[in-house]
Amino acid sequence: AKSECQELLSAQASRDDRVGAAQLLLERRAEHLQGQLDTAQAEADMLRAGRDELQTQLQATAAELDRLRRAEELWEQDCRSAIETTQGREAMLEAEVTRLHGAAAEAETRANIAMEESEKYRKEADMAVAEARAPPARPEE
Repeated sequence: AKSECQELLSAQASRDDRVGAAQLLLERRAEHLQGQLDTAQAEADMLRAGRDELQTQLQATAAELDRLRRAEELWEQDCRSAIETTQGREAMLEAEVTRLHGAAAEAETRANIAMEESEKYRKEADMAVAEARAPPARPEE
């Protein structure tokens, strides 16, 4: 019975050694897996932070795009307004040029008429002066 006890103790010690070795392997495996988990969690945190930064940049870019679109719309409105104003002024100036051409032609016609009348009056005045200077006619005897 003593040898049987020794065998049982030896078998128990051997089993304890195997269980201890298996437990040690499992602990190392658990530590390795915990390391991988910690690394994966750190990577996930970095990816979330990167995602959050990209979302912030996207929002800022979208806001800038909206601002630029509004500025473009205002610029286009200003251009349309400037074009309309310019076209209106152009039409007004063309009408004024046409009116001035007509007024100039009318003034030239009046000036020509006045010159003709002036020439006629000058000739009549010259004849009157010539007649006034001429000796009086003698009565016929």
